[in-house]
Amino acid sequence: MMEGSIVELQSEVGTLQSQVVQATSTVGRLEARLEDAEGKSRRNNVRFLGFPERAEGSAVESFVESWIKDVL
Repeated sequence: MMEGSIVELQSEVGTLQSQVVQATSTVGRLEARLEDAEGKSRRNNVRFLGFPERAEGSAVESFVESWIKDVL
């Protein structure tokens, strides 16, 4: 009777270990996809450096537009 329980537990542990391996693999693939998506999102951004924090106020587009007109 005790041996049957041990065999069942060993089988369950094996199943759980297999599920952990699968979950770890899935997490790795999802992390890679997330990193790729974040990279694609960032590559289309334009960064303006050297401005004080919140210099644009709530009108980012008009701030950048007037700054470009002043500089160019």
